[in-house]
Amino acid sequence: MHRIDLTSLTRPGTYRLRVQGPVTAESPAFRVAPATELFAPLVGNAPAYFQAHRGTSLVVAAGTTVPRCPHDQIAGLTPGSPAPGMTGAVVNGPNRADRIRDPIESRGRSSCSTGAFAAFDREDTHYTDDERVSATTEPSLDFTATGMLAFALTARGL
Repeated sequence: MHRIDLTSLTRPGTYRLRVQGPVTAESPAFRVAPATELFAPLVGNAPAYFQAHRGTSLVVAAGTTVPRCPHDQIAGLTPGSPAPGMTGAVVNGPNRADRIRDPIESRGRSSCSTGAFAAFDREDTHYTDDERVSATTEPSLDFTATGMLAFALTARGL
């Protein structure tokens, strides 16, 4: 792994990173643009989502219907619910139904799950608050960082 400094990349546009040598590789395309342009649509969608699902959140300990059983080492070693030490972590959220139903049917329901998210399930998409199902409840640093950025931009009125 090598650190790449992209601070001089300031011109808006779509870019890819290419590595050449004994091994060649190309990154997925990514955009460079002002933060307000990149994140404004996400910030704009957040109030509509939360108005439709009042109190429901995929952020541990932020709301009334929240993940209580994250798939994480800290949560697994720390008794209590919602997972002490995990406040603010953002979990994956809904995933393909077959990725959730198969593990649940083979192992039974988790002892810490309340089933509070079942009302939002669809035939093709499912969410279960079960520490054994990483497809929905594994905290993700990139989600958490993006979530914090969205909240900060909202607070600034952007």
